[in-house]
Amino acid sequence: MGKHYQVHRQIFWQIGLGVAAICAVGPAWAAGAPEVEPRVLTQLGLETPLALNLLQGEIAIIDNFTTSPPACTKLVSAGSEKTFSVKMVSKTEYTSKVDVYFDAVCKKPYFESEVTVTVNDASEKLSFTETATYFLASGKELGKFASSNILSVVGKTEIVGGRGKFTPVGGQPAAEVGFVCTVPTSGKSLVADCQSGVAQTFKSLNLSVASVVPFTLTSASNNDGAKVTFKGTESDVRTGPAGSLTITAPKPGELGIGGGGTVYTPGTVLSGSESKFTLFPPSPTLLSVTDATGEAKFSYKVLTSASRGASATVVGTVKDNRLATLTTDETGTGKVKYSDGSSAAVRGFLAGD
Repeated sequence: MGKHYQVHRQIFWQIGLGVAAICAVGPAWAAGAPEVEPRVLTQLGLETPLALNLLQGEIAIIDNFTTSPPACTKLVSAGSEKTFSVKMVSKTEYTSKVDVYFDAVCKKPYFESEVTVTVNDASEKLSFTETATYFLASGKELGKFASSNILSVVGKTEIVGGRGKFTPVGGQPAAEVGFVCTVPTSGKSLVADCQSGVAQTFKSLNLSVASVVPFTLTSASNNDGAKVTFKGTESDVRTGPAGSLTITAPKPGELGIGGGGTVYTPGTVLSGSESKFTLFPPSPTLLSVTDATGEAKFSYKVLTSASRGASATVVGTVKDNRLATLTTDETGTGKVKYSDGSSAAVRGFLAGD
């Protein structure tokens, strides 16, 4: 079992880095709908740290399946993790309870998860499902996350993908998150082709927004804590009636948008870097996104390595007007203020409306 989990864990490390590029892109927005633009572009930008955070949590889970005996393990830059039990259900199926913590000594839980792992040696596939409850540093519940994930070896590459749903407390609609990467099975450096996606409903607008973003992930090292850079210039962004859009997986290595919707013209410029990959990324962690028309830009940065909190803005680059301003803690929880004067809670990197 250890060999499969070691492989799976390494691939998810690569995926986690790749998801730093997830969906932080926006369409060429039409004029005349200022109340829509700041909300949609804010969420498109927040999808990056949302998906990255969730997938870094998956890495922590895989780490603990390779730990014997179970023990509190300090993460690379912040936090810790612990497996409470690993039970063999059959020759190919295992279950476990894995928790991840804010602190380094497994005292303040960030999320508590129940995991089921299935190994198929004949087809070289490994899959696992997870149900998890997330918490704020104060101990209050943040939301729940449920996901299904799979690793498949194809020649000299591995296709790793998964889709899940995060449901924040407070009445905000659940968001669907998807990811898939094709990565090399060997090599000291990494160049991976990835796609990521998010679908969310804004209740006040009665609008569903979904996006799928292809991107290239580059890292000089496959080691934990290495610097990573990412870039992308294309996206598929759609809007539709509330609750109508979903993230799909039409075939291995690809994501799609279900439910139809109105298609916006792809064409965005995404760039960013992370100095160290970890569950709560330290400073400098930077992300910038410019839409296809060059008329709006989303900028995100982690403020300090001590707090791991972040700030972000959406700015109209032609008139130099600020469309949205937000701040969050390390869990992606905080507040956003829009250009129409309204404000809303941000919970788990999901912008309210």
